[in-house]
Amino acid sequence: MQADKRHVLPAGFDSAVRYAVPMNRAIMKRYAVVLLVLAVFLIPVVPAAEVAVQESLELATFDAAWEIIRDTHFDPTLNGVDWEQVRNELRPKAAETENAAELRPILLEMVGRLGQSHFSVIPKSAVEAESEAAGGGEGGGGEGDVGMDLRVLGEALVVTAVDETGPAGTAGIKTGWLLQSVNGTPVSKWLELVRENEDWRSTGLRFMVVAMGSLTGSPGSTVDCVFIDGADTERAVELTRRAAPGEPVKLGNLPPFQTRFGSEQIDSETHGVIVGVLNFNFWMVPVAVQIDNAVDRFRDGDGLVFDLRGNLGGVGGMVMGVAGHILDEKVSLGTFSTRTQTLNFNTNPRRVNRKGERVKPFAGPVAILVDGLSASTTEMFAAGLQEAGRARVFGRTSAGAVLPAYVDSLPNGDVLYHAIADYRTLSGVQVEGQGVQPDETIQLDRTALLEGRDQVMEAALKWIGEEIKKQDRSGS
Repeated sequence: MQADKRHVLPAGFDSAVRYAVPMNRAIMKRYAVVLLVLAVFLIPVVPAAEVAVQESLELATFDAAWEIIRDTHFDPTLNGVDWEQVRNELRPKAAETENAAELRPILLEMVGRLGQSHFSVIPKSAVEAESEAAGGGEGGGGEGDVGMDLRVLGEALVVTAVDETGPAGTAGIKTGWLLQSVNGTPVSKWLELVRENEDWRSTGLRFMVVAMGSLTGSPGSTVDCVFIDGADTERAVELTRRAAPGEPVKLGNLPPFQTRFGSEQIDSETHGVIVGVLNFNFWMVPVAVQIDNAVDRFRDGDGLVFDLRGNLGGVGGMVMGVAGHILDEKVSLGTFSTRTQTLNFNTNPRRVNRKGERVKPFAGPVAILVDGLSASTTEMFAAGLQEAGRARVFGRTSAGAVLPAYVDSLPNGDVLYHAIADYRTLSGVQVEGQGVQPDETIQLDRTALLEGRDQVMEAALKWIGEEIKKQDRSGS
């Protein structure tokens, strides 16, 4: 039985949805916007309350999910899983359930047998929570933030970046501080929550995601935070959320979200180089022009750094044009393969700038910075250029969530989320579930953060300086 509500998600949104499930409604509501778990808006909103369903509906829902995966999975062997046996084993259990809440763990067990990402079941109650979150209901999940980034450090959340002009910056919060609680909820509770739903996914990633979501909300609303500062002293801080910076983007029926782009020139006296740095949070069309213009500004510099830490992905096709800024010949960054076709991501060397002037692609050293929140399109870009020998990757292993996916409405109102294509690099390396492995791994260090140092950027600048010295010695 094939459900009739189907929508394909662009690369990037897929990983966001996957990391959102399963969670309770309150958490979903708070961090929906942060994660861009917006694809569920393509599904009709239904009441949040769970209602009893007839056995025929239970089985219809189970059969629909099973058949959708059987018919659309990119691998005809379903990753080597005996799908018929899975049905024979789990369908009788589905027949014994009395409501959607009882059925859902069986569906999750079914998709879990595949051992792959981008397969999950989104509760229908979460759809309503997403809708409320987009409107900033009850001060949570809206388009406001507090101007800081967090990452997981062991079993703690550490501040890794602060916008000095934002709420966190003006309140005196510094990098290296540890977040203890938000609105009275200890960080440890979030860790317990994600561990209750343990599967192949990174506990650390989901832990961070829930925390970041709790900090978003309607602009002007407040959030009470408790930190441990650099002197290991507890600090209670009330932050007033600001309107999230960036350019709003609307994609199809999805609510608007903010894309942000930044660039700067670093004149490193230590390493004797001038380096252009580009950073952006999503691969979306509005940032394409800004990337082009930034590359033009930095074209005469010694090196380029693409700081893609925290970039969850976006429009996959953009990697072909952006990589063309730094490749003088056509190179494959990998392929998406479904059961019936293959899409090659071949780069497009950029020989004309935005002004129509003839240029050559940038030939200097290129560094790419990634971490556990670098996903999807970002992973394609990093893995492809790394394998081509055109860029060196610094930081921490990326998310390993790079597949495009469909969302299908099931008969009982839940949503089935499932991958429909596989990504491999040109040599056949699978990034899904493994992530991009940096050439130079640099772990988070609280002491360095408290000192205001960015060790990943420092390593990239050092490498660029060494490469330029090699070129000088060789006369190239």
